[in-house]
Amino acid sequence: ESPLLKIPAAVLDVDTRIIESLQQMGMHSVGDVLALPRSGLTRRFGVFFSDYLQRLTGEKPDPQKFVGEKPAFDSEITFLADVTNLESLVFPIRRLLQELSEFLSSRQLKIDSFTFKLSNRYHQPKSFSIYLAEPESDLQMFLLLTQLQLEKIDDVEEIDTIKLSARNFFSICSIISSTAASGDLFHGTRFQQRDGRSTAISDRENANRLLNILNARLGADTCFGLSLGNDHRPEKAWKVVHRRDQKHPIQLADRTGNHRPLFLLPSPRALHSCNDEGHPLLLLNGPERIDFGWWDDNIARDYYVARHPSGPLYWVFKEQSSHQWYLHGVFS
Repeated sequence: ESPLLKIPAAVLDVDTRIIESLQQMGMHSVGDVLALPRSGLTRRFGVFFSDYLQRLTGEKPDPQKFVGEKPAFDSEITFLADVTNLESLVFPIRRLLQELSEFLSSRQLKIDSFTFKLSNRYHQPKSFSIYLAEPESDLQMFLLLTQLQLEKIDDVEEIDTIKLSARNFFSICSIISSTAASGDLFHGTRFQQRDGRSTAISDRENANRLLNILNARLGADTCFGLSLGNDHRPEKAWKVVHRRDQKHPIQLADRTGNHRPLFLLPSPRALHSCNDEGHPLLLLNGPERIDFGWWDDNIARDYYVARHPSGPLYWVFKEQSSHQWYLHGVFS
């Protein structure tokens, strides 16, 4: 007798009302339910219930969505003797990176970061991470950036184990679909372009290579972008976005439609009335009222675009509380 028949009917993956109806009918196991005429079950509970029973018993195929294990890469090398010269780690590092490259190639993946861990049984382990401007699978780039990071380490005396780990993986298909630019079909061959033009992809690769090298030499926090901040106050309307934290393309487009200068003074400079050192300013556009930040640093200002007699365009405002005029920015 099949073990399936002894399973309680209450565990069937169907609507609770059907379960209650079966129990009221005295059907307490799957065997009791399957013993009933199939046509009667269909009339009483619907075709979906009969279809479920057929899939449960194997009369019909029951395809399931495959859930794959989240990819993860870990590989390490343990040395027979302690290594005291970090330059001699280049060969085992190349071997680990080669394994990572093969792992990515076989699964059609790219990564935006990976981590090395240098260990010794008598000392605290030392870890360093490589952050990439964009997901990559280039072995030579991985090796170059690792060597640059390795040159900066001067506090490791001896090593007996080196480990490489990677966790953030990206599908090549998703990266290609999100990239609109296309490159030279014959790039890398004798038929590639000879007229000195560079394709959009090659420009992007060169830019990413430069960013990667700068990050490796100067630190991961030295290269960053700018993005809009969720704040109406001009001083706080922008924010720094580090490459490794960037989830969306950097944007600097104005959301309000009002004019904004790219250059803001470190702090607003007080003006005598609507004059700059005795030169009257001509108000061209405004006012734009910004009244925001009552919970921490409230401002209440009327902003104007003003022209200086010598030609430059200023961004000035009048403080509502004191009626004092300030220069806050200069248009290019």
